[in-house]
Amino acid sequence: MPPSFKRWFPVAGSLLVFFLLGFLLVAPVFRKQEEQFLFEHNKSLVSVSDSYRNFECTLRASGGDFTSINSWRAKVACDLTDTATKVFTVSDRGTYSSSDDGSTVTFTGGGTGTLKYINNADSALITSCSGTINTGTVTISGSGHTFTISDTGLQIGDMVLSCYNDWANGFDESYIDIKDFVTDSNHHVKIWTDPSQSGTQGSNRHDGTAESGFFINCSGNSYVFVFRVGNVIVEGLEIQQPAKPSFGVLYMTSSSLQNTFRYMIIHNVGGIVYNGGGSTIENSIFYDFGSSGYSVLRFDKARSCTVYANGCGSYSNQIIVRDAECYNVLLYSTNSGTGYNDFYSCTGDYNIGSDSSVPVSYTHLRAHETSLHLVCRLLLE
Repeated sequence: MPPSFKRWFPVAGSLLVFFLLGFLLVAPVFRKQEEQFLFEHNKSLVSVSDSYRNFECTLRASGGDFTSINSWRAKVACDLTDTATKVFTVSDRGTYSSSDDGSTVTFTGGGTGTLKYINNADSALITSCSGTINTGTVTISGSGHTFTISDTGLQIGDMVLSCYNDWANGFDESYIDIKDFVTDSNHHVKIWTDPSQSGTQGSNRHDGTAESGFFINCSGNSYVFVFRVGNVIVEGLEIQQPAKPSFGVLYMTSSSLQNTFRYMIIHNVGGIVYNGGGSTIENSIFYDFGSSGYSVLRFDKARSCTVYANGCGSYSNQIIVRDAECYNVLLYSTNSGTGYNDFYSCTGDYNIGSDSSVPVSYTHLRAHETSLHLVCRLLLE
């Protein structure tokens, strides 16, 4: 071995050992960061402080809290912003019956409230709470039934409905009327699929392909969802409506409502949204919709969505995305017609549209995605 090699060999060996040790120390950090990103990307519920407690019910074919979204809403709708609307931990259901819902209750200590519902997870939703509330027996007026609470309750944070993949041919309900809630930026209504849970038909959350999780297969000839309140989050749902009526799947009754829709698959429908107002749609896929609507997506903000407009025909003045602030929206259409536009009166950047005067490559679109706004991938074969 040349003398120069002998002189540098120990140094090189030391450097090699240093880099190996560094990799072993740093790799877990990168892995931890990746796990944290995946956790953040799949995080389930809106964060709540120690001052609030979510109230979550389940939608299941059997064995859940409810078999209908409208029935859930009718039972639990209330003022989420009221400090007197509280969630309690039930340690013993006692003689409670669902017929007791809506009755006045008296707490140990003499305080009172109105019982809305005790869910299958043994949480009690009670509104109009007042007076002294102690742990122990709660007595229901009228029936005389009792149950036991183990804490003095916290104000409700989010009202949550978790949908389970229990229906082989899809869950069928139309004109789902989201109303009678009072919400704000700290108190949401959330309808979602939990990606960590499964129903009798498999995982609750779709994997990006049709009918791979819980899905709404609406047979009705009306809107699927009607939203009369804001601060609603709909996450991880697939919606289809084979009859393709001349209605939007998502209907906001006021342009001032600020709702959020994410991780959605909406297809085989007459139209996507009517009067999206101040709402946001993100990380979602849309395809195969009918030709009766004037505009298909009309949200205030559209983020990282894929729209395949293969079903609109040649409707005059057809607009796919209108009046939206769009970022990372991939839109492909086979449409034509007088005054046809992919994007109309929209702002934003990094979008692809088949009528765009300055087309952007898919690689360019991907280059500008962020951890919060991942570009949806839809394979069109």
